[in-house]
Amino acid sequence: MGRYRTPTVVAAASLLLTALCAGQAPAAAPPGRIGIDDVTAEKLDDAIITAMREAGIPGVGVGLWVDGDGSYVRAFGASDKTTGTPIKTGMHTRIGSVTKTFTITGVLQLVDDGKVRLDAPISTYLDGVPGGDRITVRQLADMRSGLYNYTEDPHWLDVFKADPYRAWNPKELLSIAFRHPANFAPGTRWEYSNTNTVLLGLLVEKMSGQPLHTYLQQHVFAPAGMNETSLPTGAEITSPYVHGYTNFTPDGATVDASTWNPSWGGRPGR
Repeated sequence: MGRYRTPTVVAAASLLLTALCAGQAPAAAPPGRIGIDDVTAEKLDDAIITAMREAGIPGVGVGLWVDGDGSYVRAFGASDKTTGTPIKTGMHTRIGSVTKTFTITGVLQLVDDGKVRLDAPISTYLDGVPGGDRITVRQLADMRSGLYNYTEDPHWLDVFKADPYRAWNPKELLSIAFRHPANFAPGTRWEYSNTNTVLLGLLVEKMSGQPLHTYLQQHVFAPAGMNETSLPTGAEITSPYVHGYTNFTPDGATVDASTWNPSWGGRPGR
């Protein structure tokens, strides 16, 4: 019996912020409203513009989709602080940890295919995980493994800030995490940790026999019609794109981070 693998979104909203720093007053893009009445849309417009001004955000894209009831898709402000180019809903943007949902979708597909068991220890599939015989695949996907989050490592943070263009590979990142003791026993708490999904990305690669970016393209993005979504293998990002800004720098200065190498996240996306 075949399986329907295209995800259905019942109700979802996303804010893709281009910056966390001061910018110009926002200018709204042409309306993109389907199935949402004008009064509600105007209230949303006002709320977003107010939030942008209060937080000093130069540009933002907003999407709200409700199954059967249409959508609200809008862009406000600038995509580039330097040029003032208006942001548009069709621009590419880094999506960071939203990529985690793609990786876990890949794991669940492999579970459906009988290649992976959710309640099997990760040591069944991958060697070298401390306590891996007690940490299940499900606990990794639920952020309940207890494994240390490598992005909390002080030395790693210093290295990253010093060279945000550096390429990192998953095993390199895991070695940093594994130098630390577990934060808690598996399954006893919830704690966000990038280490979990880096491991799950390796799991998908091993059990599918494909690089993660290829697997996701063929089995997640294409079936869902996500033709403009990809998992980059380097620092590339397709033009036109929304610039992102951060003050996560050694001196706290705000800089354009759009072309920083996203491999620090283990399995980044855009």
